[in-house]
Amino acid sequence: MPDRTPQRLPHNRDVNAAQRAALAVKLRTSKLTYDQIARQCGYSDRASARKAIMRELERVVVTNVDELRREELATLDVLVS
Repeated sequence: MPDRTPQRLPHNRDVNAAQRAALAVKLRTSKLTYDQIARQCGYSDRASARKAIMRELERVVVTNVDELRREELATLDVLVS
């Protein structure tokens, strides 16, 4: 008798979510604010946009990741000063 146990499939990301996150990273490297990115990409708020960007940066190797990190640190330095 054949095994009829359902097979567990690997977790797949929603294609739209992947595209939105990639666009959000691209927009962030273009100096858009998290509020602007949230509106343009359809995130509920800026915190959601930021989380998506951070997850995407951790998930994939981004060509400009070092540049983006330097820019983010410079922005934080200006805000703290």
